[in-house]
Amino acid sequence: MPAITTGALAAGTVGTAYSATMAGSGGIGAYTWSIASGTLPAGLSINSAGAISGTPTAAAAGTTNLKFVLTDSGTATALTAATTLGLTINAAPAIAFTGTETPFATYNVAYTGSAAAGGGVGALTYSLALGALPTGLNLNAVTGTIAGIPTAIGSFGFTIKATDAFGDSLSHAYSIVVGYSAVAVTPATLPAGNVGSLYHPSTIAATGGSGTGYTFTLASGSSLPWA
Repeated sequence: MPAITTGALAAGTVGTAYSATMAGSGGIGAYTWSIASGTLPAGLSINSAGAISGTPTAAAAGTTNLKFVLTDSGTATALTAATTLGLTINAAPAIAFTGTETPFATYNVAYTGSAAAGGGVGALTYSLALGALPTGLNLNAVTGTIAGIPTAIGSFGFTIKATDAFGDSLSHAYSIVVGYSAVAVTPATLPAGNVGSLYHPSTIAATGGSGTGYTFTLASGSSLPWA
């Protein structure tokens, strides 16, 4: 008499390729496998050799009870064996944003931030769901990277959506404030001079700010020493 020796089926996961093979013993000749009751989770199939394969779809999540039938190839009367096994398909990992978005950017200075996410099924794609990125910045639809050179001052709010291969999605709101860098003046001190001697020219320079030009004024003291 043939007997089914498979005691349990391994669990699968939505969106991940699944493979399992039913096993039997006894009887005569080769076996033929079929399912007498129940339906395999969506995306899976079984062949006559007892191989279960495929990629479970989102509709497959949960546990299904299946009655498997093994039939041997006896020449006189084919003999069968049957057993009911549960096949569990776990849901795909939930989408979750993992990137660290830098909330501050500097005008006219290269910026890079991340709105990347993990989970879901297959590769994620990214899109702007609401609002607008700071002028000069762009979203990479494959990596979730936000990069570019900001060319406008202000506070920008926007929402990024991550979508997996099955169309499931998650959105996350971000904001970036673009401002000027602090103005820095060089040198920090001026060279010393001597009374009655010509003072060699010394130039004061500045960096940062809007970068549109600088105006220098005397902030303290009544006048320059030689004025």
